[in-house]
Amino acid sequence: MKIELHIAGFNSLRKDENVLDELERRAEQIRDAANATLDEGEGYELEEREQSRARGRFTIYPDTPHARASNNKNLTLVKVMDAGRG
Repeated sequence: MKIELHIAGFNSLRKDENVLDELERRAEQIRDAANATLDEGEGYELEEREQSRARGRFTIYPDTPHARASNNKNLTLVKVMDAGRG
């Protein structure tokens, strides 16, 4: 059996507004879960990257010294990844 992939279809799907909205919603959930672990406000930021290689990309990162220290000590971003699954 031979399977033929349609790359143009993949690229179209990955740039679709509904897909990008869903990715952003999930990234926001992860960021919010990470911020909920902090004692003092918000320290994790969400950044939308330019669409490169035909896909949407979001980055969540610790943006304050307190968030960086917490993430380094507790692996916060690794632990809250499940928040983006639903």
